[in-house]
Amino acid sequence: MGRMDSLHPLRPSSIAGQGPPPAPGNGARGLDCPASAYFTGPHSQLDLGHRGRTLNRAPRAKPSLSLTLKMTTCRLHSGLRRDFYARCAFFLLRGAQIMFTHRRSFLWATQAGIAMAAMAVVLLTRLDAYAQPTSAADQRNPASRSIAAGPVVDWSEMANAFATSPNGMAHVIISLKQPDKTRAAMNWTREADRARLRREVRALQDAVLSELPPREFQLEYRFENIAGFSGHLSVEGLARLAAHSSVVNVKPVMILEAHLAQGIPLIHADTYRATYNGQNMAIAICDTGVDTSHPRLGGGGFPNAKVIGGYDTGDNDADPRPNATLGEAHGTACAGIAAGDTGTVGDYIGGVAYGAKLYAIKISTGNTGNATEAAMIAGWDWCVTHQNDNASYPIMVISTSFGGGRYTSTCDADSPAMTTAAANAVAAGITVLASSGNDGYCDSMGWPACITHAISVGAVYDANVGTGNWCVSGDSCHPDKQPTVGCPSGWYVPDPSAADKVTAYSNSASFLDIFASSNNAYTCDIVGVGGYDTGDYDLTFGGTSAACPYAAGAVAALQSAAKAVTGYYLTPAQVRSLLATTGDPITDTKVAITKPRVNLAAAINGLGGPIPTPTPPPTVTPSPTPSECPNNVVSDPGFEAGTPSTEWTESSTNFGTPLCTINTCGAGTGTGPHSGAWWAWFGGTTLAEDAAVEQNVTIPSGATLKFYLEIPAAGTTGYMRVLIGESQVFQVTQADAAAYATYQLVTVDVSAYAGNHTLRFESHTDAGSSALNFFVDDICLAGANVPTPTPTPSTPPTPTCPPDPTPAPFDLDDLKITTNGDMDDTNWQSQGILRIENATNVTIKSAIKGEIPGMIPVLEIDGSIKKISTSIPIHRVKVDKELGNFNGQSTYARIIEAGGLGIIKMSAVGGSETPYVQIIGKGDSDKTVNAVLMGVTLAKFAAPDQKAIVKVMTKKKKGELYRGKIAPRPGCVASSVISAEEFGLISVSGGNIEPYRILSDGKITKISAKNALGLDGQVGTEPFGPSRLEVWAGQGSSSSDINTIVGDAGVFGKFVTGKITSDNGSCVGDGLIKKMQTRKGSDIAGNAYVSDKSRLKFVGGDASDMNVNACEALSAEP
Repeated sequence: MGRMDSLHPLRPSSIAGQGPPPAPGNGARGLDCPASAYFTGPHSQLDLGHRGRTLNRAPRAKPSLSLTLKMTTCRLHSGLRRDFYARCAFFLLRGAQIMFTHRRSFLWATQAGIAMAAMAVVLLTRLDAYAQPTSAADQRNPASRSIAAGPVVDWSEMANAFATSPNGMAHVIISLKQPDKTRAAMNWTREADRARLRREVRALQDAVLSELPPREFQLEYRFENIAGFSGHLSVEGLARLAAHSSVVNVKPVMILEAHLAQGIPLIHADTYRATYNGQNMAIAICDTGVDTSHPRLGGGGFPNAKVIGGYDTGDNDADPRPNATLGEAHGTACAGIAAGDTGTVGDYIGGVAYGAKLYAIKISTGNTGNATEAAMIAGWDWCVTHQNDNASYPIMVISTSFGGGRYTSTCDADSPAMTTAAANAVAAGITVLASSGNDGYCDSMGWPACITHAISVGAVYDANVGTGNWCVSGDSCHPDKQPTVGCPSGWYVPDPSAADKVTAYSNSASFLDIFASSNNAYTCDIVGVGGYDTGDYDLTFGGTSAACPYAAGAVAALQSAAKAVTGYYLTPAQVRSLLATTGDPITDTKVAITKPRVNLAAAINGLGGPIPTPTPPPTVTPSPTPSECPNNVVSDPGFEAGTPSTEWTESSTNFGTPLCTINTCGAGTGTGPHSGAWWAWFGGTTLAEDAAVEQNVTIPSGATLKFYLEIPAAGTTGYMRVLIGESQVFQVTQADAAAYATYQLVTVDVSAYAGNHTLRFESHTDAGSSALNFFVDDICLAGANVPTPTPTPSTPPTPTCPPDPTPAPFDLDDLKITTNGDMDDTNWQSQGILRIENATNVTIKSAIKGEIPGMIPVLEIDGSIKKISTSIPIHRVKVDKELGNFNGQSTYARIIEAGGLGIIKMSAVGGSETPYVQIIGKGDSDKTVNAVLMGVTLAKFAAPDQKAIVKVMTKKKKGELYRGKIAPRPGCVASSVISAEEFGLISVSGGNIEPYRILSDGKITKISAKNALGLDGQVGTEPFGPSRLEVWAGQGSSSSDINTIVGDAGVFGKFVTGKITSDNGSCVGDGLIKKMQTRKGSDIAGNAYVSDKSRLKFVGGDASDMNVNACEALSAEP
């Protein structure tokens, strides 16, 4: 399974019969030199043989004077044989390393070093006997320690790594025991579940890292969704980790190397890509970076309209672009094949999935074409974490044309961290593709293509391009292999080309998945003099490096077709199966292995029968029939206002909303809308899905609820139900599909629910091989003698929760703007947008002394920014990435949206009215959000992946009170949600805390509403009723505490800790509430759900109306 010799391909020749070139080279663009498993260090290579890996010699270093003393006393420091062997062996290794560095000064040093290394390997081999699982659980299930139940350390590999390290520190990847229970129970479409996994991973990492002092370990990458990390490790650190119960594997880092006009028709993509071109999704190119200045790759900075995100894991920075003159063009060429914008230049006609967006993940180091195994793991892991950074274009495909090693079978155990990264991506719905390599092997391929979760891709010629002279491994079985001094391996193959012929260099094996087009690919190059050619395109890109992005583009096109034809995306397993069963069989004649070559047309046809001429779905014209549901209390009963809705609060784990038109969602196998253009589609995916729409209604006496329901597909289990307040009034499951095969009228007596309630339609569908669909439309809720509802007119009703009006722009000269970035006011007069690019700081003041010229409509920030300071009010602040600090100097912003949030300060003291403020974070950040707000009403707060502290205060100035509170905007109760990963504090001084819900993935340390300036502070609303406050710590699925709840004027609401379970007639929470406190004379009322009600302490007022663990008051999870 070891890596064999390192070889370099030659550039192909179009002259038949031409002999091998006189010197080695890398002329064939995109052909990866058959990848070596080099270890770190730019030193001469020393082949140590049995695993075939090439290693690096170390430079001279000063010997340790204490080495001999340490070696002679190591037995005294060791009470166990296992520890004795480890310490002695690694002191021997340290001694061997020192001997090797002095081999030129002392003739005996080399012999002494070899002897010491040999003794160390004997001891380490003996140590393997003591490296087996030791706990009872591990003895019952050895696989819990590692993927393949192998030893924690391959001692011979680590001996080599230390012996060749220039500084005594080996570059390694450490894999820990994964949180398997959490991963098995995860719904990858729920961001809360992903955040929970990341917290557990970080805790596991912290537990091990805290035991490694800096002299023993220097951290490089801390993986986010994988319990593991990489860095540089000392001998002492390895001895410590080898004995650690949480460590599964320690291994040296491998160094990896980079492995259209004809190619697109060859895979039958030319016709279908006109309609199904990867729209509404993104492909991640894990490679050497992408030149975003190329006109087919956005033609601008980073990010841009084509390359919408990415990261440089090779250098651990935020810019994944190659250097314009010295950078490696390999990733740019791959990006052009997969998803370059359409347009004809020579043979280039755009990428396979030209409608897809791109993420550039640069895994290579600096300007080289090499990458480390750790950087590749970090790249795939980044894609999982940031899959939904742009919800309109989620990452659905990863393309990796890099690799190394030689594997004759699947290799999941060789790199546990990489295998987990691939498994996470697939579980998240991302299809992972990797090139098989260019050694000409007949029974093996490179890593990571050999990982079972990845689809491995070999190469075929896209046309007859003449005869190529390809360097191959000496272990290639090709019958035409010939010796040459022109290849480092000493071997090449003169290979006449033909369309659909497997190339001589392409690695084949029984476990290869597919073939795709390769030489000669006409694709994008680094713009200008950099890259492969002096122009902007490369005419001869090839190798399995080209085949992989061809296949990746085909997968994106297939997914867009699947969404349009079936209503849902395919799982990665379904993608693999469809490509295999519909591909054209191609035989690799050098070894007689037959594998499918991608046939996109056949794959799309395989989704649901032939589709000869793909056309966009038809548009349904709304019915003009007037409504026959007088006095309907439901606003927008037919969903014709569309999405985002001003009437319905929408949610969906996979789609963001269940509201659909045929143009946006298709119709699956169902009718689509019952009338009009819009309807609510619950389900619609093979992934687990939770969805809901709800609004507040006032139900009259004697009321009846009517709506139309269709269940056109029942491929898995699940339900759709209707709730009024906390009461379920209707439910159907997959078992009811026959009765609702077409739209049927549902009638429900709701006369018992007169008054103010939330009307909620919600569903849950389980993951399955096909979808379960519930269609709902035309809802009527009215008093006695309610008629059957008829189709809804398409004219949107007047909204009851209108957004704050966007103010008109004023004269920009009235502002004094100071920034170290670039200001773009192109859209100021037309749209009121002021855009700042490439800035770390922005300060905005009035240019008119003593006067505020107006409210800035929109301030947009490109990328991240450290600080925004303003004395001018702003309607909306939009920051693409992280906002470090917003400082409103005696002013405020109505809406702040950012990828990550830091410090938010604002004050509306002195204004004529109390503004309603929304603060919304959309990304992941290690920072704690610290929001301090004076004189405003916080209507909405969201920091789904961050810890948060929120303080709101009432302020008195010049005798005037400027009220601060947390509460909904008028008419917008359901949208008033305060949420974060974890809350350290939610407090209001001189006001109430009364949003619709407070949601926390983790614990809530304190909720406090305090009396100040003579104004009472209250948590929740009184009287306790249907519109009361709900607080969920753990969001109904994990153990999380609420430490303290203080409301000087009262505490009212429903307070839930973790997942609720039934226990002897009680509904028991999963966490604790330690104290509820109010002043004497005030009340504590509502419901609480805790694991131990004896530990809940009531302080101050009357708590007789606080029901603890009462099942009858429990409603669905948020």
